[in-house]
Amino acid sequence: MNINLVDGYLEGDYLAGSYLIGPHLVGGMQVVFTIESELSLGNQARAQVLTQVAQEVRIDDYPTLECVPGYLEGAPGYLAGPYLKDVFCLSPGSQARFIIKQFDFSGHQTTFTIDSTSPVGQQATGIIERSQGQGQQVRVLLLEAMGQQVLATYYNSVNLRVLCEYPSRGVAPNNWTATNTAPGDFSVQNLNTDIVEQVYRSETGTTFGLRLACDTGLPQGVFLDTLGILNTNFSQSASVALIGSNDPGFAVTEFFQLLDVGVDNTFYISEELPKEGFRYWAIDIEDPTNSDNFIEVGTIVFGASAIFQGECFVDEVEFKLQDFTDSVVTEGFTSVANSRALKRSVRLDFRFLDFQKNNFKIMRNLFEKYRTTHKCLWIPTPDIDDREVTSRFAAYAKLTALPSERHKYLGGDADYVSFTIEYDESK
Repeated sequence: MNINLVDGYLEGDYLAGSYLIGPHLVGGMQVVFTIESELSLGNQARAQVLTQVAQEVRIDDYPTLECVPGYLEGAPGYLAGPYLKDVFCLSPGSQARFIIKQFDFSGHQTTFTIDSTSPVGQQATGIIERSQGQGQQVRVLLLEAMGQQVLATYYNSVNLRVLCEYPSRGVAPNNWTATNTAPGDFSVQNLNTDIVEQVYRSETGTTFGLRLACDTGLPQGVFLDTLGILNTNFSQSASVALIGSNDPGFAVTEFFQLLDVGVDNTFYISEELPKEGFRYWAIDIEDPTNSDNFIEVGTIVFGASAIFQGECFVDEVEFKLQDFTDSVVTEGFTSVANSRALKRSVRLDFRFLDFQKNNFKIMRNLFEKYRTTHKCLWIPTPDIDDREVTSRFAAYAKLTALPSERHKYLGGDADYVSFTIEYDESK
């Protein structure tokens, strides 16, 4: 601190200037403030420094100002107030510079609550200034539930086929009609019986122009790949045609096939998998040289067969004809017999059918579903070009017994099955 001493009292001219204003001390001052401790107080605020403000402090000689009023010049009178209180006035300058060395961020949390809402209505007016025509196209479809039938198969006309389901018997009884019928027990409905000896017969003299018509009752139709006309009296010159249509009067013939007629049985094997099904089927017969002078048919079955692919039975087939007779024993230790029927019995051996493939599944399904009580049409050797080969081992027959299966088991995916079946027309 610098101290400048001005002339003291009575050292200058007496009463030449203001009274007692001469001797005084003028000096600079510097102060350092130290904060010895801090008192932490809880506080929460959100502070944002928008700008830095500079402040300047200057400390030098105090400038003096004229004091108003001077000594003995003002109220309230001599010695009425503090002595020499207003002898001089000082106006010190001040300058300071503050520097922010770090920021201390504090969290801030505020909860706002909406006490009420004020709905605001809104209204708008839309004006169409102009309209533009646009083209429009509509397709109206009538949806109707329809039945669906799917036949998925690898088709062939040379391997073993078995027909066990007969849509030829219709969904309702009495589904067959005939041009005419002989009196007696020769109804055309006998065509649906398993007993081939219970026949349909035309009137005597009717050997041509005969139609046997079937209504299967199936709207989706029957996809016919196998047909059997059994126990007939056709002559070798007979003409037999298979006709399919969706018209009950057969005004439109959509399928027509002449058949290769056999002596007792006539078979039809479709060369390709049928692509169309028909509800109505008919057998047209022309046999003017028939020696019986009438037409006789035991049973008609048709439909879609289960057909083997690749695998088949072994090449040794056991075939047997059985003669059923009525006989009377005579006194000469012999008998007189009358042959009534000749029936076929066929034994087929299957070796190492793959358990995972469809061939074995066909046979297992037949064993489980049809067992030994249902007649099936068996055709082991179909041939579209040779009716004799087709009919050689063919029979409308039942299984005599369910076979014993022999499994060569090499693992879950390597199981090979062997068995022997026998079907017999007389069962």
